[in-house]
Amino acid sequence: MSKKILIIISIVIILIIIVAIIYWFTLPAETTVVTMQEFNNSNQFGSTALVPENNKTRIIINLANSPNYPQQAYILEGSCEQPGDVIYTLSPLINGKSETVIDLSLKKLFNKLPLTIAVYRETPATQVNVSCGSILTP
Repeated sequence: MSKKILIIISIVIILIIIVAIIYWFTLPAETTVVTMQEFNNSNQFGSTALVPENNKTRIIINLANSPNYPQQAYILEGSCEQPGDVIYTLSPLINGKSETVIDLSLKKLFNKLPLTIAVYRETPATQVNVSCGSILTP
């Protein structure tokens, strides 16, 4: 083999290694799943996936036994037992499903813990928490 071919092969191998290293260090964090428990005898339970997307987070809520009217979802400070202020209003659930992208990385969202995801049945006079899940450190 000529010296020229060996140099080209060496350069290609080095480039492949560099690309593999860059790819390895830029993989997004794993998806975090939050268990949603029923509240106030609603029988609405399920899960919420927190999916990293670049510097944003996609929040996908799926609840069983949801009514056929919209319900509002939020990310709140605190826990399910002691909810605090709303920090994000999420897309309403329609037939138990909601998907929202928030302009905050999953890592920065975890820096705000303790947080909870809550779904409310809303009427003009009241808000009733029907499902809730605490976001835990991965």
